[in-house]
Formats: sequence, C-alpha cells, structure tokens
Amino acid sequence: MTAVAISGSMAASQSIASAYSIAEVAVMPSSPYLRRRARAGVADPYAREREVLDLAAAVRVDPESSPAEKDRARSAVVRDRRLSVALETAGYGLTQTLAAAPQLSAR
Repeated sequence: MTAVAISGSMAASQSIASAYSIAEVAVMPSSPYLRRRARAGVADPYAREREVLDLAAAVRVDPESSPAEKDRARSAVVRDRRLSVALETAGYGLTQTLAAAPQLSAR
C-alpha cells in the first residue's frame, strides 16, 4: 500500500488554503500508484493523475503489521473498537482494513 499525502496549499484553491490547514490523504495499492507515476507515450492516460501525485509525499506502508504493532492495536481496542474489526478481518492486514480496502475492493 502507498499512502499519499497532499498539503492544502498544493491541493486546494488559494482562498481555502490560506484560511485553513488542509491535508488530503489517500491510500492506494502500490501497483496502480506505480502505473500512474510511470510516464507513458504521447497519449498518456495518467497525465492528470500524475500532476496530482507529483504534489504528494508518498509513504510505502508494509502490508503486514509486526507482532509489536498487532500487540499495540490489541491493547488499544478498548479505546477504539475499529481496531478489533481490523485485526479480525480475513484477507486484509490491519492497515488495509483501517484504510477501507475491503470496501474499496468491493466497488
């Protein structure tokens, strides 16, 4: 998974960005991210997407949580029940479930 963060001054109009501190965060699987980052020929189908991604700071997130990360998530379940669901969701890791990967894949 790749998390993409774009600051408000880059992504929003100047009038909005000057009034608010805005951060956009998107999560996408690495393959579509890499496909959109690669330059194509003259008929580039991802030119607009690449313009937005060029503004972003991308962070690679390991699909598997470490045992220590899972232990911290289990400890935090009492404060946030979503962690319990994320830890129990089959076929997806903790970070993917929290980023709504099961719901996005179903679309």
